[in-house]
Amino acid sequence: MRVITVGRVCVLVGAIVLGASAWAEVGNGSLAGSGKFKASGCGGNGGGIGVNLSLAANNTFSLSANGDVYTGTYSGTGTTFTFSLDQASMTQLGNTMAGDATDLCGIVVTVSSVSVTSASLKLNKTHTSAKLKFAARASGSGGGRSGSATLQFKAGGAWNSAS
Repeated sequence: MRVITVGRVCVLVGAIVLGASAWAEVGNGSLAGSGKFKASGCGGNGGGIGVNLSLAANNTFSLSANGDVYTGTYSGTGTTFTFSLDQASMTQLGNTMAGDATDLCGIVVTVSSVSVTSASLKLNKTHTSAKLKFAARASGSGGGRSGSATLQFKAGGAWNSAS
């Protein structure tokens, strides 16, 4: 799930969880915020992001940003939820982070592993406002050396609950 493009970095966020209550609420939101991408030895970049989230009653979600879509499952109750990206979205996130590191470092970077370290959604009590947090880490190599990269973003805005 290419959640955010910071520079060229997409946050899937990913994985990202979209909120639903214990009673399997269905909802969606268009969120705005900022993100940053850092690659070891190459520095970092940051910028604004826009994320569209939608949540289904079967505990799956879809997150889109900058033309990329990430999918997976969510869990949680009440107003706090966590997300897990599916395998295809994790692969896409790794490829996106490799591309962003390649652009930032000026050398071809290959990602050997990627993990989502944080992906959560918090709704207000009336389920009309949402805050999304996402962080991912990748390890890989480029130019004969190993390194790592991190992607983080926060976004918030109106949440539309279907129930």
